[in-house]
Amino acid sequence: MDKKEALEFIKKNKLCVLATCSENKPEAATMSYVTDGEVFYFGTSPNSRKASNIRKNKNVAIVVGVSKNQPSIQINGEAERITDEKEKEKHKNLIKEKSPEYLKYFEDPNIFTFKVKPIEFWYEGKRL
Repeated sequence: MDKKEALEFIKKNKLCVLATCSENKPEAATMSYVTDGEVFYFGTSPNSRKASNIRKNKNVAIVVGVSKNQPSIQINGEAERITDEKEKEKHKNLIKEKSPEYLKYFEDPNIFTFKVKPIEFWYEGKRL
């Protein structure tokens, strides 16, 4: 699999596992996401462990493809909270296109929106 194929695979999926770290202890959560090119977008409660961990450490890992009969892509990247209203609206538009069933969740003004800028992509132990 090359990077282009990996990005297509990521674009077609809706769920991933996000790993963060707090006090040298890794934590992982299954969650929905949308992408725009290589950038991942997701939302979470400001009181979630994800949000708390990212405030302390922006380095995250993502795995897309967690079922038995599909490939698994690993991504290392940096997460950043989105506060710009235009960028939040862009995220909502991506959700409308890909996962409209989650849109109601993002209407809550208390939800934090994050983006993850990938640093590297991996497939079967090889950097893409």
